[in-house]
Amino acid sequence: MTFVLRCCLLLTLFCHSARGQQTPIYINCGATAPYEDTGGRTWIADSPFVSTGNVYATDSAIEETEDDPLYQNERYFMTNEPYNFMIPVAATGDYSVKLHFAEIYFTDAGNRIFDVYLQGNRIAEDFDVIDAALGPFTAFTLSNVTTVSDGYLNITLVKKVNHPKISGIEICQQVFPRRLLYPRLMP
Repeated sequence: MTFVLRCCLLLTLFCHSARGQQTPIYINCGATAPYEDTGGRTWIADSPFVSTGNVYATDSAIEETEDDPLYQNERYFMTNEPYNFMIPVAATGDYSVKLHFAEIYFTDAGNRIFDVYLQGNRIAEDFDVIDAALGPFTAFTLSNVTTVSDGYLNITLVKKVNHPKISGIEICQQVFPRRLLYPRLMP
């Protein structure tokens, strides 16, 4: 039997900031100044994207991350109404969204529970940061891909028990990369 080596095109999605594409957005919720993480990315304060909400911070170490400062701040919302971040994006399309959390106030599960929505679609129901991260002062990330068609990426936090909170938001437009070739054996 003879095998022929053929090249197949592989298209994958990745974060890209080339000409005409959205530059990745890194938001450090509750922070007052930019923060450069261990990967060299600059996280900006969330003040351009919020008009309400409270801020809380700690100096305590955060488990499961090398970027403690990202998780040592939070924005929380003391309202019974859903809270919505409306973040302007440059283009219609698919976006990878990572929401960063660490419970830095409560120490027991069940004290803070909320739902999380992207573009009106629930991505986490009855979300408890301590439960998800397996402890307080521990980093946890919710990741999802969503489609934006109106120029705004909407993140909504809906209170169930106590007040919703968030530590960071990472937004990256999904685009098709240059064609990648990989060999595949064909009979």
